[in-house]
Amino acid sequence: MSAVVNSDNGNYDVHLGFWINWSSGRMKGATFTATQKSGGLLIAFIALYVSTSGRSFWRVSCFLLHRLFSSHLPADGLHHQRQIILRNADTAAQGMMTLLYTFKWRKRASRPFRRIVPVLCYAILIWVAFTASGK
Repeated sequence: MSAVVNSDNGNYDVHLGFWINWSSGRMKGATFTATQKSGGLLIAFIALYVSTSGRSFWRVSCFLLHRLFSSHLPADGLHHQRQIILRNADTAAQGMMTLLYTFKWRKRASRPFRRIVPVLCYAILIWVAFTASGK
């Protein structure tokens, strides 16, 4: 399929769809050309897909972390607060913000930074990775 694109210098016949730029090779040269309207819809869909994937990845990660940190032994308030956050945070950004509030426990719990900072760093990593991917 081809389309005629108007520019300042004249008309150009542009191939729409998948094609291969053989000067870059088969893999690197794989190209997709779309109209401006279709390209905008494709970008919006990809951003929505990446955002949904990021939320799902965070929820699965929270489930695994929750199971990893679970214990039948008695625990302090910081342990329970971390478990509640892992259970209820819908997104990495929400988990990150609520994990920051747990630093209020720093005077009442043993080793609070060692117990919270790794999970906080993981939430920041997930948030940055999927935010950058969606842009």
